[in-house]
Amino acid sequence: MASQEAPQIVWTEKTTAESPAGARVAEPVPRPAIVIDAGHGGADPGTVGNGQYEKTWVLVLSNALAEELRQRGWEVLLTRRDDATIPLIDRSVRANAEPRLAFISLHLNAGGPEASGIETYYAWPKAPEVMARLELPGGVPPDRAIQDDRGRLLAEAIQHSVTAATSARDRGVKNQPQYSVISRTRCPAVLVECGFLTSPAEAAAIQTADYRNKLVRGLANGLEIWLRQAEAPEFGWTHVAEGCEPPLQDAEATGNP
Repeated sequence: MASQEAPQIVWTEKTTAESPAGARVAEPVPRPAIVIDAGHGGADPGTVGNGQYEKTWVLVLSNALAEELRQRGWEVLLTRRDDATIPLIDRSVRANAEPRLAFISLHLNAGGPEASGIETYYAWPKAPEVMARLELPGGVPPDRAIQDDRGRLLAEAIQHSVTAATSARDRGVKNQPQYSVISRTRCPAVLVECGFLTSPAEAAAIQTADYRNKLVRGLANGLEIWLRQAEAPEFGWTHVAEGCEPPLQDAEATGNP
């Protein structure tokens, strides 16, 4: 499943003890990590449908996606590695601890038995405490408002790639500033609903390695397409004349992902 194209290495110059005084040598600096978040977990099962638990299968998907991305040469951080109960805010806090390339939260949906398909969410504007500290190249000038479209562009790239890989119904890309984990994360962040556990067909599909492999390849390919685009210095964000109103609802209290 691994791509043959290795990620670009960022280089810097620094003086080393082995070099002559004042000499500069190039040393590689690792890229920031991609954060993969398996939704729910522990005491929170998430969606329960057709005898399956969301928390179980999104963890399987997250571990598989992390392995796929590592094989492609990317650094990856998982918000949970097992069936642990992790508060929503702790997921964002961990993601915000250092600069990150992207944050991807994986979920499985709920609806009527006929509901099906994949949809991807982004959040704009972000939560109030995040708006002033977005991770933009060169920082955010304090006297200028911004429009940051990187999350939307990431959502579009992943949505297109995953639906193409799986032939699942395309439910589109949606803006949801009330979703805590993507609203409170400073780096570009998306939440992917990878199908409906309440659909007998999709619940059966998620239990097969073949379908999960298609999902994982689609997620990884979409992310890499976006990452190549994101190498442009001002990719996806602009200054705007008017400020953006932050979301007023606290998603932590609502139980939204």
